[in-house]
Order: sequence, then structure tokens, then C-alpha cells
Amino acid sequence: FDRRKLELLPAPLNFEDFVAEIESISALMAEQKGLRFDLERLSDLPKAIEVDATRLRQVIWNLVSNAMKFTKEGGVVMTVSADVEEDFATIIMEVEDTGIGIPEAELDKIFAMYYQVKSGKDNLHAVGTGIGLAVSKQLINMMDGDITVTSEEGFGSTFTVSIHVPIVELEEPVIDAKRDNVHLNIFMVEDIELNVTVAKSLLESLGHSVTVAMTGEEALVNFVPDQYDLALLDIQLPDMTGFDVAKYYREHYDHLPPLVALTANVMKDRREYLENGMDDAISK
Repeated sequence: FDRRKLELLPAPLNFEDFVAEIESISALMAEQKGLRFDLERLSDLPKAIEVDATRLRQVIWNLVSNAMKFTKEGGVVMTVSADVEEDFATIIMEVEDTGIGIPEAELDKIFAMYYQVKSGKDNLHAVGTGIGLAVSKQLINMMDGDITVTSEEGFGSTFTVSIHVPIVELEEPVIDAKRDNVHLNIFMVEDIELNVTVAKSLLESLGHSVTVAMTGEEALVNFVPDQYDLALLDIQLPDMTGFDVAKYYREHYDHLPPLVALTANVMKDRREYLENGMDDAISK
């Protein structure tokens, strides 16, 4: 992991839509796990802020998915509030769960790189991958903010994210009527449940159909090129790489839909993806 690669690309974000998206997808995830999810807006929120939406989304998903992963019963509550002063807003987002909690002695360590908290009985990692929280804290610090945690072992945890960001005006989007009616059949190869839930619900809300394969083997067996308009391939799969899948497709089929790599890395070298059988690559 290279800290120097962490960079922010701030742009205007419709913050009301951002919060609504988190609310709807988190509720969907909670329902699948038999949990409750509530999002409470504790104050009026600015319509638009300038922030790196992709990075902020990654941080919030990391916290929400961890909260759900380690909550067996009960649920997760998220609160959002804003303190506005002239052209800036301090946004505060809290994620509170009724999960396994974190021992007091461990609390100051959980933002350390690669650190993992375990629960005694079933060896669950209470904060998932330690690198997630470490990088999350760095990113939020870069947004002139911080992440803090309070927790009681056996009763749950509360993570608080605060950021200080400019308030901006949103430009009205230009809608291209011709593109409005495009409905695609998409084949998505992705092994992380959270990513599948988010991407599938987003794409389906836009009117597309999505078929999912969660391993390389499933991707090889279940793919029928004529049935799809687009294939999205995660690079890191449990049994092979997305490049292996693309290579197999190229060798076995004459006609293929566009093969687009999904990568968690900040786009390294696009040429590398093209040389390995992809038509394009997008960052998750």
C-alpha cells in the first residue's frame, strides 16, 4: 500500500441525493440481513457541497458495511447533520450499531494500518480489514475532518465522521433525450457482496438488467455473449483474475460485448488493462 497515491478530486456533489442513495441502499442491505436501518437527518442539509464523492462514499460504505457485518440482531442507525457558516459546512455523519463492540483497550489501535479487532467467540473481525479504517481516516483528514469512535464491548460501536467542505451551487444537468431510453443487459463479475448490492440496485434503478457471477468459474460457465450488451469484470476474484476471464472470452468467442474492468485501484495505467484484453476500465 502506497500512502502517496491517496489523492482527492473534489467536485460539486448533490448532497441531498448522496444521502438518499446511502439511505436506500443501506436499507436494502439491512433487509437482506434481517436487520433494521434508520437514517435520521438531524438538521437541514446543504443542497450541494464540493467534495470527492467517490472517496466519501467509500468511507461511509466501509463504516455501514462493517456495522451490518458485525451486528447479529438489532440494527444500524445513521445520523446526518450540518453546521453551516457562510460558504462552508461542517457535515457530521454518525454510524451506530448494536454489534459486537470493540474492547476499550483496542480502541486507540483500530485506525492503525492492517490492525484487526477480533471477537472472542466466533473470531469475527470487528472492523473488517484494518486497512479500510486506516485509509478512511487518512482520506477524511484530507477533507479537513476526522473519524472518531466510541464503543462498548458486547453493546455496539459508534463511528463519527466530520468533514469541513465548501457549499456550492449545482449546475442543472443537460439531459440528452436520445440516451434516456437505453436499457442494457449487463453481465457483472464481482465477488464482494456490498459492491454487488450497490452496483446492481444503481444499475437496475436506471432501467438496466444485471446478471451477477461472484467467481471466475461462474463467469466462464454462465456467460453467453449474445445475451449481453456489456460485461463488467472485477480484476481481483477469489479463484482467478478478471484478466484471466477476459482472455478466456477472447479465445472462445468471436463476437463479444465491450469488456470493462472494474478496479478498486486509482487508475494506474489504462494501457495495462487494454493490453490484457479489456476494452476499457473504470474505478469502483
